[in-house]
Amino acid sequence: MAAPKNRWSHLLSVFIEVQNRIVKQDFSDVGGDDWEPDIREPRSSLRTACTVQVGDSAPIVLLRLVLYYIVLRKAQDMQIPIYGIPVGALQAQRKFRPQVHLYFAQDAVDVFRGEDPVIGTISWRIMDETSETITRSKVEIIANRIKSEFGAGTGFVWRKGKEMVTYTDWDRGLQLQILSRSSSEGQQVIRKVLDAAGTSFRPERMNVNKNQAENSRYPATPQRENILGESVELPRERPNADVRFRYATMTLHGLKRPIHLYDKTLQLVDCVVR
Repeated sequence: MAAPKNRWSHLLSVFIEVQNRIVKQDFSDVGGDDWEPDIREPRSSLRTACTVQVGDSAPIVLLRLVLYYIVLRKAQDMQIPIYGIPVGALQAQRKFRPQVHLYFAQDAVDVFRGEDPVIGTISWRIMDETSETITRSKVEIIANRIKSEFGAGTGFVWRKGKEMVTYTDWDRGLQLQILSRSSSEGQQVIRKVLDAAGTSFRPERMNVNKNQAENSRYPATPQRENILGESVELPRERPNADVRFRYATMTLHGLKRPIHLYDKTLQLVDCVVR
């Protein structure tokens, strides 16, 4: 077959078919082949913005690609997930039980200029399952529990502080270390994690570590050190900050990329539950 007379028209038609198929799959929760563009709902609005149209110019096509691959997916298709070493190298060295991760971050409006937003992570392992035995239905159950416990409203807020509240139950894959403003608030976070994990709270497994001079041990103003002749601001230790639930993932041995369980940011694709 001869080359097309209008190369741009041919390129765009092929591009629309391939790219829109990817977009349709990632946004299948808002409709199938009969989906019509609709900007009234957040997910549908995002799909509308990411879907390439026949009349699009080259700059518009590029802008849609930037929105989808760079803004929404955060260029994750071009990155290797890392634990500190590439995932493949770690998994070749060590096999592990399925692990659930909850991610929290400070709201942008609460971050002072020049400071990094405070983040928080909580995780536990599923000790009665392996990557081979865990089922899709169990993953969905865990994802729905997380949505129920942490996804209501604008997302659960964990009030991080200087007091360390721990909860250890090795048989259930739990070794929680929760920084909080008080033991009662730390216990509240722990109870929600246990509910998401499908287990009950046992008070004898909780401990509280409180520094007797926490304001001087963990000052609100960052400390500074002289490094290579320059005064460098050190990271703050145990700052008081409200961090809001953002999303949850599950790591399975054998999979290089995490499973997206639930996402409040609307930025992750292929989530188990919405």
